[in-house]
Amino acid sequence: MIAGALAITAGSVNAAESGCAGEEMPLLSGTTLTCATELGINPNQGVDLSAEVSAALSDGKSLFFPAGSYLIGSDVVLNEKNSLVGSESGVTIIRGVKKDESISIGNKTYSIQVNQLTIKNIIFDNATVNFYGNKKNIAIKNNAFVNTVSAREQLTVSHHPFTIYGNVFLRDKNHPGLGISTYRNTNTKIENNVIGDISDENILLTMNYYDVETYNLIKKIKQSAINEQLNISDEQGYFVSGWYATDGLKDSVFRNNIISGNTLDCLDVSGETEKAKCTMTRDHVIYIKQYNNVDVVNNYFSGWPLNANGNLKFRNASHLYFAGNHLNKTEFNARPYDNNNTLNMDNTFIFNNNLKDTKISYWQNFTDTDDYYINAKNFVVFDNLFIAENQSGIGISSSWRSTHGEFLEANNHYADQTLVETQVFQSVDIASAKERLPAKKIALLAIKPIPLWKKIGNIGGPDLKDNQLVRLDIETEGYPSQFVVYAPDNKHHYPTYRWASKLTALFNEKIKGACAGALTNNVTTDNSCKFMTPKGSSYLNNIYATESKPATYNTKIIDKYLEVGYISGSKIQLGQSIKLSVSFEDGTHKELTYTPDSEYRTAGHRWTAELAHKINAGIPGLCAGKYTENTEQGNVISKCGTVIPSGSSYLNKIYTVNGQSAKIDISINN
Repeated sequence: MIAGALAITAGSVNAAESGCAGEEMPLLSGTTLTCATELGINPNQGVDLSAEVSAALSDGKSLFFPAGSYLIGSDVVLNEKNSLVGSESGVTIIRGVKKDESISIGNKTYSIQVNQLTIKNIIFDNATVNFYGNKKNIAIKNNAFVNTVSAREQLTVSHHPFTIYGNVFLRDKNHPGLGISTYRNTNTKIENNVIGDISDENILLTMNYYDVETYNLIKKIKQSAINEQLNISDEQGYFVSGWYATDGLKDSVFRNNIISGNTLDCLDVSGETEKAKCTMTRDHVIYIKQYNNVDVVNNYFSGWPLNANGNLKFRNASHLYFAGNHLNKTEFNARPYDNNNTLNMDNTFIFNNNLKDTKISYWQNFTDTDDYYINAKNFVVFDNLFIAENQSGIGISSSWRSTHGEFLEANNHYADQTLVETQVFQSVDIASAKERLPAKKIALLAIKPIPLWKKIGNIGGPDLKDNQLVRLDIETEGYPSQFVVYAPDNKHHYPTYRWASKLTALFNEKIKGACAGALTNNVTTDNSCKFMTPKGSSYLNNIYATESKPATYNTKIIDKYLEVGYISGSKIQLGQSIKLSVSFEDGTHKELTYTPDSEYRTAGHRWTAELAHKINAGIPGLCAGKYTENTEQGNVISKCGTVIPSGSSYLNKIYTVNGQSAKIDISINN
C-alpha cells in the first residue's frame, strides 16, 4: 500500500448535464452522455456488468459512470461515438475480472470505422484499451491503468490521429509489461502522461510537469489504495518499455511525459534474477523506429538498466527533433540496422537536453558501402548540458562503420563549461549547427528542459517566546534577495509545529523560485506552489528550489521590536503639520501627517504622543512609543503591545514590528 496517499477534491472544469447518482455529468462536445445507473449499470454490486454495458453501447450510447467500482468480465467493443466517461469529483473504477488475463476495451477490427470518441476519468484495474485500423479523432484523457495482468501494452492505438493526454500507467512486480504502443499513427499527440514511479519523491522532483488533472488523478489512485478500493504497491516501475512506436509514426508529438522505471534486468514475476533464465527482459525506455517527423520534447526519462536493454532507442528513420528532455542515467541511442527497408537515420537533431551520467551515441550493425549504406546526413547534436562528476570519457559518439553519415556537434558541455569529448563527430560553430534545422522547426530552439525541483531544506526552529518573530531569508539565482516574516497574533502559535505551518503559507504566497510544505490533497490556488500545502509539523515543511537554480536560505528567530528612529521636538505653531515617511526593506512606502487641531496640542510633549498614536493606528508594521514590560493578558498578541505612546518630547521611539529594517523621515511643514 502506498503510504501517505491523499484525499482528492477535484472540481469539474466543464459545464454539466443533468445529475447522475448525485453527480453532475460533464459535457462532451458533440456527444450526449447517458447515466449508466439509469440503464441498470450500478457500481459496487460485485457482479459482472459486461452484458449490461455491451447492450448499452450497442444502442449507440455514450456512458457516464458515476463514482464506484464496475466489474467487467468480457471484452468491451466500442463503436462510433461510444464514449466512456468517469467521475470528475469521485473515483470511477472499471475492474477486469477475466481469469488470468486483462479485458480489452476498444475496437481491434481494422475495417470498422470508429470516429469521435472520448475515454476519460476512469481507472482501469486490469483492463487495457486497444484501437486498431480505421479509427480516428479519439481522445484518451486522464485515465489510469493499474494491475494489468497482461504483459502486452496497456494502451494501443494505430493508423490515425489520436490524443493521449494526462494518463497514468502503473506496473508493479506482479504485473510487469509494456505501457503505450502506437503503430503507423499520424498527427498523434502523446502529452502529459506519467509512466511508472508515482512516489512522492518522484512527483516532487518532476512537479513542474504536472497539470491539475493529472496530479489529482494520482491522488485519487493513492487515496483509493488507502480506502482499499485499489491494491496499489509502492513500486510501480516494472515496465519492459514505456512507449513502443514500431512502425510508421508520422507528424506526431511526444511531449511533457514522465517515464520513470527501475534498473532491474529481469521482470519475471517469479523474481528470477539470472539473466540467462529470464523470460521478461527490458526493451528500452522508449523504442521507436521507421518514423518521419516526430518531436520528442520536454520529457523526463529515468530508470532501466545501464546496458543495451536500457536506453532510449531510435531506429531506421528520418526527421527526429529531440529537445528539452531530461535523461537521468539513460542513454540516447540511435541504432539503425541493415535488416530494414528504411536505411535512414538522417535529419536527427538533438539539442537543449540535460543528460545526467549518460551519453549520446550512434551505432550501426554493418559497414557502409557505396551501394548499401545508412543515410545519416544531418545528424546534429548541439547545446546539450551534460551533468557528471566524472567528465572523462566520450560523451557523444558515432561509429566508424558509417561512411555516409554527416555527424556534427556544437557547444555540448558540462556545467563548468568544459566541452564534452566526442568521437567521429565534426565540431562546428553553434550558428552552423542551428542552420541545419528546417525552417519550420526553428521555433523548437526556444524549448528548454522543464526545471526539476530540488529540496534545499525545511522550515523549522525553536519555539517562539514573547516579543519574537521568525524570519526566513532566501537567495535564489535569478531573483533578488527575498524574505518572509511570520508574526504570531496569538501565543497559541509559539510552538514550532504551529509557526512553521504559518510561515510556510506565507512563503508560498510571497517567494518566487521556491515552494515549501508537503504535497496537497486539494488544489485550491493557481499559483506556482498550488500543489503544496503547509503541514502542522516541526520538520515536514520542506523547501524546494523550483527552477533548477542554486538556492540557500536562513531561518532565524528575531526580536519583534527593531528600533529604527524616534520622535522628538519642541512646540510648533498652530497650522503647522508633522509628516512621517517610512520606507520598509521590502520596498513598501507609507506616509502620514498629523496636524494639531488646537494650541494645546502644539506642545512638544503632546504632538509627539499624538503622532505616535497615529502611527500605531495607521501604519502596518510600525509602532511608536515607549518600550515597557509586557503587560498583555491572555494569549492574544496586539500589534504594538509593549510599545505605548508617551507624553514626552523625547521618549517616543519608533520600531518596526514586521521583521524588517526601515528608513524614517520626519518633517514639519507649514
